[in-house]
Amino acid sequence: MRIPAPNGAPLRGREKVLQLYTNLFARFDVPQKFHFEEIQSMGDWAFGWGTDDITMTPGGGPPARYADHGIAILRRDSDNI
Repeated sequence: MRIPAPNGAPLRGREKVLQLYTNLFARFDVPQKFHFEEIQSMGDWAFGWGTDDITMTPGGGPPARYADHGIAILRRDSDNI
């Protein structure tokens, strides 16, 4: 799976997200800082939004820094994960 381009279609589903991050962490050193502006939880649902700062360093290549806004929407499943 290739890394999605900025402003591309959203990833949908646990498997797609797992594939993305498995591929990403295999290819890059990826320290990330996320600064939450707000976190809310409602029963089995939660969201958090804020800013992130990521530096991606490929093996043997120059680092690339990204800073952006992000949101995470989470739902507890039947395994309570």
